[in-house]
Amino acid sequence: MKYFFTFAKSLYNLTVMKRLNIIATVLQVISIMLLLSGCLRSSCADNLESREMSYAGYLTISDSPDGFTAIEVLNPWRKGEILQRYILVPKGTPVPENLPKGTLIRTPVERIVVFSSLYYSMIDELGASEKVVGVCDSDYLTDQNLIERLRNGLVTDCGNSVAADIEKIISTKADLIIVS
Repeated sequence: MKYFFTFAKSLYNLTVMKRLNIIATVLQVISIMLLLSGCLRSSCADNLESREMSYAGYLTISDSPDGFTAIEVLNPWRKGEILQRYILVPKGTPVPENLPKGTLIRTPVERIVVFSSLYYSMIDELGASEKVVGVCDSDYLTDQNLIERLRNGLVTDCGNSVAADIEKIISTKADLIIVS
């Protein structure tokens, strides 16, 4: 969880356009993780094998023969620099010893806290709205399904996104926290 807050702090220091570009890329990563839903094993060679991307030029997805997938968000302003690396390891399998440095995410992601309704909308488009178990800034929600789930106690109100209630976030037992 500390990596998400570190990532959020680094975003705070960037210009608005840079933040929007990075956030869009991170949302692509999240979308891919949800779509992969744990089907991450491949028959790769000894090294990570990259998947070919048609449109996401600043995103790489590489499979490992050790059963994990590495997703890297590249810096569009500094060639070759990695902004963030996510390591996807299927639940129920041991974490490989040779993992590269990055944020470990166990897949499939089943419980998500979102700090913005924008992220909820994208998750909803993927047909995974039931995976959202916590939201911030609930006063600004417009999606009736999410509002109803919040009223029924199926979704936790985690407070204001600027000063989120950490105890409530922890109580959701989220697999993934999406922060802007």
